[in-house]
Amino acid sequence: MLKRSSIAALTLCITDLEMPDLSVSIQLLKSLCIPIILYSVDVLYLNKSTLASLDNVIDRAVFCIFGCNMTGDIKYIRNMFGLLPVLDIAVCRLHGFLRKYYNCFSWANVIMHATGAFL
Repeated sequence: MLKRSSIAALTLCITDLEMPDLSVSIQLLKSLCIPIILYSVDVLYLNKSTLASLDNVIDRAVFCIFGCNMTGDIKYIRNMFGLLPVLDIAVCRLHGFLRKYYNCFSWANVIMHATGAFL
């Protein structure tokens, strides 16, 4: 459901608006679409297949903007514009969430040591 609605929202934002400039489309993707897709990733445990599915949504957006369909090209474009893999974003956000509440909750200490996160 999330993947389907995310793709529909991305299609509306990127292709239906017919942005004349690629930088406008990329900025819209980075500032509006990706935060919606990654909402609450920091507090939920998502398995690898769910993270890969969210990563494919971003890949599809890059495909819609640039019209390239080769995996290497999509990875290069994502790297060039700073569109990190969803797994990296999820790990950073989870560790940030745990660091914030490290001293407040007894369970945060256990999770920090179990995941190998360091303060």
